[in-house]
Amino acid sequence: MPIVATYFSHRGDRDSNEDALLIDRELIQTQIQPIQHKTFESNKALFALADGMGGENNGEEASWLVLSQLLQEYETLSVHESIIDTLHNAKKRLDSEAFTDSTKRNFGSTIAGVLLQGDRATVFNSGDSRVYRLSGVFLEQLSRDHSHVQNLVDRGLLECTKINHHPHRNLLSSAIVGDLSNTMPQIEIKTIALKPIETFLICSDGVWEAMSLETMESCFGEPNAIECLIDRVNNSHNRDNFSIIVVEMKLHPFL
Repeated sequence: MPIVATYFSHRGDRDSNEDALLIDRELIQTQIQPIQHKTFESNKALFALADGMGGENNGEEASWLVLSQLLQEYETLSVHESIIDTLHNAKKRLDSEAFTDSTKRNFGSTIAGVLLQGDRATVFNSGDSRVYRLSGVFLEQLSRDHSHVQNLVDRGLLECTKINHHPHRNLLSSAIVGDLSNTMPQIEIKTIALKPIETFLICSDGVWEAMSLETMESCFGEPNAIECLIDRVNNSHNRDNFSIIVVEMKLHPFL
């Protein structure tokens, strides 16, 4: 199936970029500028984004390690269990690093991704990086945040439209973390049937926190959606790293 991936990553006003991207078999951890495009045809493709945390460059290493674990186990990725096992292995890998070097204790990363296989897509995440699916003119959030504010929304104590400006919006309830604990991260995962033509958006919190859902949706009505999203983030005075992957595919190449 023909697939076009368009992607961008910027450090914002931070000194370094702790985001990392996986564009099928290419792991990228650098500021990506200008916007990049990759076109290929495959019955299996993986796209993921990791947003590291930990300070002293540890966040950069954590996001790289998490995505490199996905890349290392790429051939075995298929069903839910294999993806969950791989992300649990990533957590164990971070634990090993933290055990060896105490300065890395509690370093970690979010993860959000889409695995395309045949006529199915498996969407997975841990933390607050997100995956959306374009449905007509609307964006449907397929991922679920692991955060304090999402828990408030689930309990009916906060409107979802208030998440972006809540003072505790960056407090995560789960992610891939090297904390030397036996507790495995929560992994949200689902498999969906692909429509003949699909568009997925994978982004870090530096994107979705910078604008309303309606603003994000309006960008997909523009000639260049990712350029529009970048402009909106820049106009929001966002200080965080921000990364975007837009995946467009046709299940049947002649549609």
